[in-house]
Amino acid sequence: ADVPRDRTQLLFVGRLVPSKGVDDLVDAMAILAGEVRCRLVVVGTGPDAARLATRAAPLGDMVRFAGSLDDATLDLEIRRSLALLLPSRREGWGLAVTEAASRGTAYIAYDVPAVREQHELLGGGVLVPAGPAELAEAIAGLVRAPALAADLGGRGRAAAAGLSWAGAAAVVESAIAAAMAS
Repeated sequence: ADVPRDRTQLLFVGRLVPSKGVDDLVDAMAILAGEVRCRLVVVGTGPDAARLATRAAPLGDMVRFAGSLDDATLDLEIRRSLALLLPSRREGWGLAVTEAASRGTAYIAYDVPAVREQHELLGGGVLVPAGPAELAEAIAGLVRAPALAADLGGRGRAAAAGLSWAGAAAVVESAIAAAMAS
């Protein structure tokens, strides 16, 4: 079922470790404070959870740490959000981008190889160079242009509909075969 979008809600889903870039998200939200009406929901747990929550505390309700969510609640949060944010400086797959796209949710992510590969397939979001200022600029752009976010989300949903685990397995199998042949 369609879930109404909250044009102010942004979402991060992932492990709370340095490589996932949540520090950059907190800094980006601080840049946006007072300029753009938005709030960030951080879903996940990890060794940096307490430190990140303390760091974000001055931002008040602009940043909320939700911990772990059950599958149904996570699905609802992804569908409800204007955009999913993935500021990872290193990713092996970028699955969160694909999950957001499959639900028609736009994404903003750092331009790193695995995420770039997903973005080339999906086209459902925006890639930016790593850094809080670049992240804040992209967030402000989508918050101020919710129609663009909806358009990106629709493109991502259409592209994600053609993806499957069987297709992913075939790509991996082909890569292994090519590597073994060389």
